[in-house]
Amino acid sequence: MKKTLALLLSALLVFALVPVAALSVFADDEPAKITVPDRPTLTSDKVFYMSFGGDNAKDGLTKSTPKKTWGAVTENGIASLLTEGGTVVAVGKAYVGTTYTLPDNGGNTILFTAKDVDDTNYLDAATEFGTIVGYKGKAAHVFTLTGNVIFKDIGLLNRSSAATEDTFTFEVAEGAKVVVGTGVVFLNVEGGYAVPKLVVDEGGIAYLDVVGFSSYTGKGTIIVNNDLAQQINVAEVFAGFGGIVANEAGTVLLGSTGGDPAPGGDPTPAPATGSATVVIAAVALLASFGAVVALKKREER
Repeated sequence: MKKTLALLLSALLVFALVPVAALSVFADDEPAKITVPDRPTLTSDKVFYMSFGGDNAKDGLTKSTPKKTWGAVTENGIASLLTEGGTVVAVGKAYVGTTYTLPDNGGNTILFTAKDVDDTNYLDAATEFGTIVGYKGKAAHVFTLTGNVIFKDIGLLNRSSAATEDTFTFEVAEGAKVVVGTGVVFLNVEGGYAVPKLVVDEGGIAYLDVVGFSSYTGKGTIIVNNDLAQQINVAEVFAGFGGIVANEAGTVLLGSTGGDPAPGGDPTPAPATGSATVVIAAVALLASFGAVVALKKREER
């Protein structure tokens, strides 16, 4: 009897060790997850107007008195009005005539749109009204976004003038959160050169409700709308992107957390589970008890 009990305990010990090995070899791991930070939302109900046909001497408070250029916070362009955030309506062309960094406004959110408060939509690809335009130049113009920015119902247009020129680029800087929302369209002129491209720097986050940039690069984080993620080929659209692409639930669709925190939270590794582990454990249990029964019978003889 003592011998039988010892054999039983030995068999149970073997059974207890089997799932550990099975986990490492046969488990079907669930996708990795990250914590997704909240999207930026508007922090001010103020509305301003911008057009290349405007005048920085104007107040920028009506469609008839739009600001002309971007400028610095301490100057008289549109940026001087955005210290508390607000909505910028592009009633004409909003030119980015050189590489430009939108000033950080302390966490307040800016919405760029071509749709006015009365729902008038100024977006017109033929006239380029209602667009943010990367203008002609000998080198690529980069529009760097440093804070919380939303694009919605607006055109993003690359106005390249020669095939040798690089493409107008929107760059999401470290610490920035940028939403490319519904109604955004991607445009190009002058011989059919590429539409603008998007760079998301490490530590930056882009939330996408639409896709259409000519390329996505950088080492930041892209959060794709859940419905959109089901409609696109993620690996194809984001080929060349070196960061993490996840859906709104935080499920990683492309890239690896590598054990490093993603913006807004630590990656949450999913527990290793799998039907193979259960099957192997059951077989081990049956084999263990089968061996005990056989040994018991031999003792009784």
